[in-house]
Amino acid sequence: MGEIVAAVGTCHTPYMFTRPPDEDPNQLAQAGAAMNELGKVLDETKPDAILFFGADHVETFSVSCVPSFAIVAGDRAVAKFAGREHNLPIHRELAEDILNKLVTNYNFDMAYSEDAELGHAFSIPFEYVIGKRPIPVVPFFTNTYVPPLPTPRRCAALGKAIAEIVKGRKERVAIIASGGMSHFPGTTKYLTPEFDFEKLPAHVQEATERLQISYPVVVDSDFAVWRAFGNRAWPALYFVDAQGRIRHQQYGEGRYEQAEELIRKLLTEAGRGAALPPGLAAPIGAGTQAPPAPRPALSEETYLGYARASGFESGGAAARDRVTTHSGPLPTKVDHWSLTGDWTVAPERVVLARPNGRIAYRFLARDVHLVLGTPADGKPVRFRVRVDGQAPLEDHGADVDAQGHGVVDGYRLYQLVRRKSTERDALFEIEFLDPGVQAYAFTFG
Repeated sequence: MGEIVAAVGTCHTPYMFTRPPDEDPNQLAQAGAAMNELGKVLDETKPDAILFFGADHVETFSVSCVPSFAIVAGDRAVAKFAGREHNLPIHRELAEDILNKLVTNYNFDMAYSEDAELGHAFSIPFEYVIGKRPIPVVPFFTNTYVPPLPTPRRCAALGKAIAEIVKGRKERVAIIASGGMSHFPGTTKYLTPEFDFEKLPAHVQEATERLQISYPVVVDSDFAVWRAFGNRAWPALYFVDAQGRIRHQQYGEGRYEQAEELIRKLLTEAGRGAALPPGLAAPIGAGTQAPPAPRPALSEETYLGYARASGFESGGAAARDRVTTHSGPLPTKVDHWSLTGDWTVAPERVVLARPNGRIAYRFLARDVHLVLGTPADGKPVRFRVRVDGQAPLEDHGADVDAQGHGVVDGYRLYQLVRRKSTERDALFEIEFLDPGVQAYAFTFG
């Protein structure tokens, strides 16, 4: 009779491989050591195979074909990320039996592949948990990334079905599941302000005026207030009543209506409820302040400086902190990007040394935003945007005209693309006609 002899869960943060300098190397080392400890469970239990459950971040499947559940039933499990490659044996007979029984006996419409290339959700635990142990694996995908997602009830049913199939076989198996348990194991803070230019009061003043913010804005560049609250998240909301008591805390994006209702409650308690307008606020924003698309952006925030860069296709050895001629290939994978021209790649930004440098990025979202800054002398920088090689026309962003022309006139977030359709990925290219521009990070909406 088969048996599940071990089950562990672990993170798969890319930072375990990329090791950005703003992460504490000692904490990263401790995270790696903890994952190594999980691997010792495999030595103690000696499983015949590992059933490995991971997710895809549009690294293996494209949005044109996203299975809710999939299994790799080939000979080898190949995982590639950040220049590293892992090649583990697959217990093919076990994989094929589970696949067949899930389809025929349990009514799961499983997708499968014999040679899928796995991403970081697999490669990180392959290195830190499994290591060099010659234990065959069976990789499973659960779609936790591209809506619509399978329900928790359906996921639980899949787990029960797999457990029953294992019980009817002879192997002793271990379960490893990787997920977003921690994306920043090497830091004690989420980074805010994110960039050095955001710490300058003049830039904060300009931004508050441009965004018509009339209430006081605290400049906390040394993180004094941040540390006083023991804060570990961004954004973080602390709701304080009229007596100065913290009544509630809320972390992360979303739940805006819940936040406003609590503010209204506290104002009413303080005797100010009669002055409140009826109903919840209906924010109206344009450009980068516009509401997000109904379908969440699948491209992720991407930093360009080498301290936190990911997805960079350099087209060769990427020199740091000096002017280098880049001729990177046009990216073919979502969230991959490249440079063309003479650039300096610095810790938090890339700086164009000579005119006509380009950045190319393959994205899947409605809106493309890019944090940009002017040269040291403050001169404006002209640029031209292309989407799939053409002028954006109706898909242009608030900072670009229909032909793709725009100007970098200060340090801020620029909306460059706002598409009408988000059914497929597209290639974004921006060419800077003047030198000195500073590019920091892409965000998407």
